[in-house]
Formats: sequence, C-alpha cells, structure tokens
Amino acid sequence: MEKLKKIFNFQIIEFITWANQFLDELKRLPILKKVIPDSVYGLTTLKYIVGIFAVIGRLLWNFAKKAIYFLIFMVVPAFIIMETRGIEWDAALYKRLIYHMFLFMNVILGGILNEIVFVQDDKDYIMVKLMRTNASYYYRYKMFATWVPNIIAMFVAALVCQMGILGAFIITLLYAFSRTVGQSFVLRLDKLKGMDNIKVGLNVFLVIGGVVLAYVLPAIRHELVLDGILKNPLVLVIIAFLACLALIDISDNYDYSYIAQKTIKPIGNEEDDEIKLPVVKVEEKQFTKEELTVDKYANYKGYDYLNRKFFERHKGLFRHPMIIKLVAIALVTIIPSIIFMYWALTGDLTDKMTNGAHNVLSNVIPSALVFIMYMMTNGASNNMSFFYNCDICMLKYGFYREPGTIVKNFVLRLKKTIWYNIIPAGALCLGIVIFALASGNIFKVYMYIPFMICALVLSVFYSVFYLFLYYMCQPFVEQGKVTGVLYNLLNSVIYIIAYMNFSIMMDIKCSMPVMYTYTGVVIAITVVFSVLAVLLVRKFAPKTFRLK
Repeated sequence: MEKLKKIFNFQIIEFITWANQFLDELKRLPILKKVIPDSVYGLTTLKYIVGIFAVIGRLLWNFAKKAIYFLIFMVVPAFIIMETRGIEWDAALYKRLIYHMFLFMNVILGGILNEIVFVQDDKDYIMVKLMRTNASYYYRYKMFATWVPNIIAMFVAALVCQMGILGAFIITLLYAFSRTVGQSFVLRLDKLKGMDNIKVGLNVFLVIGGVVLAYVLPAIRHELVLDGILKNPLVLVIIAFLACLALIDISDNYDYSYIAQKTIKPIGNEEDDEIKLPVVKVEEKQFTKEELTVDKYANYKGYDYLNRKFFERHKGLFRHPMIIKLVAIALVTIIPSIIFMYWALTGDLTDKMTNGAHNVLSNVIPSALVFIMYMMTNGASNNMSFFYNCDICMLKYGFYREPGTIVKNFVLRLKKTIWYNIIPAGALCLGIVIFALASGNIFKVYMYIPFMICALVLSVFYSVFYLFLYYMCQPFVEQGKVTGVLYNLLNSVIYIIAYMNFSIMMDIKCSMPVMYTYTGVVIAITVVFSVLAVLLVRKFAPKTFRLK
C-alpha cells in the first residue's frame, strides 16, 4: 500500500509540474495573457485534470512514436528490399526481414543505447534530493514507468504493421528482454574502471555495426532466418526467463544511492549546465589564433557583421551535423549502389530488380520525402546555438528586441540556416541520380526531377519553420532547458503532419502529374509561409522573443 501511495505521489508531482508549465506558456500568448488570471495557478483540481489529459496525450503520443519507428525502420526497409528483389509481396519473407532488422536495431543496438538510470531530468532531483525518496525504489519505479507503456505501445505497433498476434507477442517479448538485459549490462559496465573513457567509442561501434548488419545483410540476401526459432515455445520461455533474471539483477545488485550521487545535479547548477549543453557550448580554446586575431569581416557593419562573426566563430556547430548527414547519405547511396553493381557484374541483376529499384525511387522515396526532410533538417540545435552563444546576452538590451532589429537578424540567420540545410538536400538528390545509374534506371532520372526539386524546397520550408518557432516562442531558459510547452507542441504537430503525409502518399501512385502538382503546392506553401513568418515575427516577436 505504501508503494502504491508513493507511485501515486510521483504522478501527482508530474501532473502539477506539467500543468504549471502549460499554464505559464498559455499566459505568454498575447491573446490569453490578460484573460488567464494568476489565481489559476492555485486551482489544484484544474492542475490534476490538465495533468491527466497530459498523461493520456503522452500515452497516445507514445503509441504514435512506436508505430512511426516500426514503420520507418522496419516496414519500409522490408518493402524496399522486397521491391529490389522483384517481389511484390511475400508475407513469410516480410516477417523474416522484420525479425532480422528488429534483432539488430532494437534488441542489440536499442537495448544498450536506451539506458534510463544514467539519463537525468529534473524529476530525479526533485524526488531523490528534495523529497528524500529512496534512490533504489525511485530508479526501479522510473524504469517500470518507462518500460511498461513502451512495451504496450510496441505490441500495438507490431499489430498495426501486420505482424499478427503471435508476431506482435514475440516482438514485445524481445523488446522487454532487450531493455532489461541492456540496462543490466550498462549498469555492470559502469562498475568497471575506465569505462567512461571508452563508452563513446563503444556506442559508435554499436551504431555502425547494428545499422550495417540490420540492413546490408538482407539487401544481399543473407538475412537471419529467425521466425522459426522465435516461434519455438522453449525459446520464448528462455527469453522470458533471462529477462526476469536481468530484472532481478537490476532490482537487487546495484547501489542506486551512489548512482544518484554521481549523476543527479541541482537544478540550475552551473556544472549541470555544462552537461546539458555539449552540442552548443563553445570554448575559446577551440578557436585558432588566426580566428581570434584576424577580422575577415571588418568591412561589414551592424547586425550583418555580428551574424557573420557568429557563424564564423561557431561554424563547427552547424557544419558537424551537416557533415554527419552527408556521410549518412553517402553510405545509404553507396552501399545499395555497390550491391546492384555487383549483381550486374555477376549477371544476377534482373529486370524485376531494376523495376523494383525504380519503384523505390519513384514511389517510396517521394511518399516519405516530407518525413525524410523533417528528419534531415537541423533546426532545434541551431536555435539552441543562437540562444546560448549570442541571444542569452544580447536580449538583455532593449535595442536588440526592436522590430526592425529582430526582422534583420531573422532574415540574416535564415539565409545561413537554409545554406546548411540545403546542402544535404542537394546531396540526397545526387545520391538518387547515382543509385539510378547503378540500378539501371539512369534514363528514368527525368521522372525523379519533381521530387528532387521538392526536397530542396522542403529544406527551405523547415529552415523557416524552426527559426520562426524560435522567435515566436523562445523556449530556452538560462539553465539549459526547453520549457516552452507551445514550442514542443508545435514541433510535435509538424512531426505528425509529416508522418500523415507519408501515410497518405503511400496510398497514392506518385505519377509525374501528381509529383509536379505536389511540388507546386509545396513551393506555394513555402513562399506564403516564409512571407507570413517575416510579418508575424515583426509583429509579435518583440513581445515573445525575450529572456525567461
């Protein structure tokens, strides 16, 4: 009974915290600022109601994320592999591919990388440090509260993606096994001396190895035949037994008080800020002597000079994500191209395979293009870089919040942001041409031109959207956190829209007229939204773009 009471108290704290953040965000909106009184913060019942809806929303969002994950990383690659093999549909092959990819991407890779205990948030500090909750009990609760909704969501996602009841059960059991065994493995690694120094290298090795084994082996027809093994009741019992052993190990064999002492830092602590901002934090020692002494932009003035210096000094924060995307696009292009060239040299390349590759290029990729470009656009980290390396100081001055100044900075930053986002989009287009050449579809490249143009335009749209969101919501606080509920909500909305577009387009044959029309609509939306963004930023940003 006492444990249930503690769990209930945990949920109440979450309800009230989320409700306070949500009400605070609503009160910042110009329309509702004068409508919502300060006394609303004292309405505890209202906070409970808001919190309950928040929990329900999070559960539904969790289901959606798992379905999207399953669709993007399992179902779509399975269909692409079947298409390139010249197979329209094979239920047995489909399940075999899903099990193979799930093993490497989720059981091995996800099980080790998705650790919970060492990931800190404000609730850890509140519950363990302020409320003196037993660390061992709290961390067990945290793992339970994270895993159970995810396990349920994974079962539903597998059902939706046509794995059947038995297949969904196997997927769910593997997921539970991977999370418990993976967390136990990570905790045991933490006990070894020097593990902190090699953890990054281990993670990189796991990511590269997991992705290659998950997708390259099936592409060259060497996927593991796991469906027969996994349907064996004895194997399922062994997997469940090992998961239970790992759960017992997690519950009884670790000093969570020591882990809490090592990982949990006070909210607002300067040392904690350093931990939370590794992506955007820039130290003076990172600059060369020439960069600190030679002024290449001495002829520029005002905010043009400021922004040029900003991008020069912090170019690594913008170039590194771009380079990572370019490398990823190169790998995704080169590996399948080599496979097709190998088939061509050995005489194994058939017309069905060539047509299957064409179907991928003319239907699958265009259908997923809005979602692909959403994932490729570097927006959130750019905004964080702007804030913590420039605006956090400049917003203290009134002249920096004047409408003309805000619009000028918005336009100058937008130009550079578009540049960094449009290069990967151009690389994607080049990758499409290279793959078309390797797969024997080079004379059909003209059919891919509309959605290649669409990719470039979408990179512009998302650049505008993210920067617009930053100026209209300004979600960051000095302690290194994102507190803007509206900012997160709008990010989620665009994520859902991108996914819905994917689902709708998958049901439509992407013919040339359809793609030209679709590209025209995307161009029109981008132009209109860009103009509206500048106008809205000029009108509302002087009130919303400020320090919190």
